[in-house]
Amino acid sequence: MDPEGNILLQQRSLAKKLGRGQWDLSVAEHLQPGEEYAEAAVRGLQEELGISVSRADLRPLAPAHLRDLKLPNFHDRELVQNYLLPGWRGDQLTVDPVEVEGTRWISREDLIRDTQANPEAYNPWLRSEGSSLSWLQGACGQLPTMTDQRQCVPY
Repeated sequence: MDPEGNILLQQRSLAKKLGRGQWDLSVAEHLQPGEEYAEAAVRGLQEELGISVSRADLRPLAPAHLRDLKLPNFHDRELVQNYLLPGWRGDQLTVDPVEVEGTRWISREDLIRDTQANPEAYNPWLRSEGSSLSWLQGACGQLPTMTDQRQCVPY
């Protein structure tokens, strides 16, 4: 998220089997054996967008949770941890064309409107995570940071 509160989205590669060409969270990675969530996030930022950060730069948005999406011809059930990289402007992106078709910055309000008006343009993972973290509903008025499972605190 940039200093003005805009969210960086990535458009999934047209070569992807799932979510081809749809807008997604900035980065999504599967854990490698023995890897922690934050390590996977740092690795994914570097591999997919060319963003070099440390674990200390990331802010967890919520506790790790189970996501269970039943899609046509596909059932996605995995543990998920979401992070925020606050204040990063993103002027120097180097995208991996195997993973990423493009990127764009969008305001929270425009993202809410567009996911409602054009849900097919956004992959189910983005829609699911936005809803489960309540940032699409704006429960905190802006992207939240979870200090524990019960309290949503704007940063």
